Amino acid sequence: MRHTGRLKVLAQGISISLLLLASSAIFGAAAVKADAVIDPMKFITLTDIYQLIFDQKFDQALDRLRPLVAQGNSEAQYVLGTMLEEGRGVPRDKSAALKLYQQSADAGYPFAQKKIGLYLYFAKQYDQAFAMLQTLTQMGFRGKVSGALAEMYRHGLGTSVDEAKAACWMRKTWEPLEKSIQSGC
Repeated sequence: MRHTGRLKVLAQGISISLLLLASSAIFGAAAVKADAVIDPMKFITLTDIYQLIFDQKFDQALDRLRPLVAQGNSEAQYVLGTMLEEGRGVPRDKSAALKLYQQSADAGYPFAQKKIGLYLYFAKQYDQAFAMLQTLTQMGFRGKVSGALAEMYRHGLGTSVDEAKAACWMRKTWEPLEKSIQSGC
């Protein structure tokens, strides 16, 4: 088993007494009662799910993702949204993917915010897109994000025309992030 930085519980092969002993050692004796019910799903990491997706074991990945999505895990919502958008192990459903991206973005997950910001841009909802894309660039996102922002400044989409800012954001699309962060537009 790989070390993941967290106690990883596999339901098979581990007696409850060993589980309680290990939990007590890690979390303190008061944290685990003798009659406690341990939910192995709490110890599944998204790293495990990413590996299942990489290995194209989509059914297993979905079995682990769905409870996390139901619990409101924003990264899990994003991952399931990506699977739905790309049709990985599930039928393509861009509408359901967009709903999951929105839930994830609303919870503050930055990669979902990027998806939503670019979706708003391509859907020509420029006022909303401009605000979100500016926030994303402050978080360090570049590439498509700064390219879209450059086009918005160039053509006055969601903001006033500003050729200097358009040129600056276009440069930031290609320059290294360290340099890009040091100077604003």
